[in-house]
Amino acid sequence: MADAPSRTILVLAARSPRAAAVIAEARRLAQALGAPLAVLHVGPDDADSRSALLRAIEDARCDPGGVELLIRQGRVEVVIAQSALERDVELVVAGALEREGVLQYYTLGSVARRVARSSPCPVLLVRQPRLAPEPYRHIVASVHYDAVSSAMLGLVFRLAREEACEVDIISEYESPGLNLMFGDALDSRQSEELRRRLHATEKLRLSAFVDAVRPEDVGVRLHCLPGRHGTATIEHVHKSNADLLCFPHSSAPLTFWDKLFRHGVEYALERLPCDLLLFRPQAARVEASEHQAGPG
Repeated sequence: MADAPSRTILVLAARSPRAAAVIAEARRLAQALGAPLAVLHVGPDDADSRSALLRAIEDARCDPGGVELLIRQGRVEVVIAQSALERDVELVVAGALEREGVLQYYTLGSVARRVARSSPCPVLLVRQPRLAPEPYRHIVASVHYDAVSSAMLGLVFRLAREEACEVDIISEYESPGLNLMFGDALDSRQSEELRRRLHATEKLRLSAFVDAVRPEDVGVRLHCLPGRHGTATIEHVHKSNADLLCFPHSSAPLTFWDKLFRHGVEYALERLPCDLLLFRPQAARVEASEHQAGPG
């Protein structure tokens, strides 16, 4: 069977001092994944804008003839969604500041974060883009046991193979208050033994899930962490000094209530611990993956 054609890497570029660095980061990823690169600017299509964007593309060491430049007008989230569907985009790349202000967080939010919350395809937020980008050294991916996480791991493993980086796969699970559940029926030794068994069961489940999609030439470390989704993973990112964090993303856009009640992804979006990939594949691809997997 012939390999499927490479899907486009779409980089969101504004007229800013960081534009060339963000494009350079997207170029590195496009080269690693063997994908074509397109630069999207949402704003007026005038001579000044086009000249500035072409200069940023050249400063990013891209061949202007090999990069598609798109200039569109409209609301950024809507333009991104339309462009992603028109060009079968695999990944949107955008620069983002490490932290957004309180007013931004609870109301409009930064452009990059708004795109990440609403995009119909995966979005990578680059925290500190560089004109001379370096490969990732350490990727941390948090998974659920579903088709979205399987698709996300496919992208993670492709990138890990090309950039020869370490990969940690994390499953967060609820660790119930056993003494509250069983009262005085369990002593401390029995409670600890039950927690150990729960952890071992989760580790076996995670290993089977990852092995189903992991290429033989990509090594991983598996971590099962008790705790609320997002918090334990981000703590692991800080401890391990990872430079890319990956989360599977719900098919529904995050809402004000997710922010207010602290959805796990929002912990990472509030203050980026490193580069952040929010993985939300197009619905048709998720349905195809579920159909191939068959009934659980």
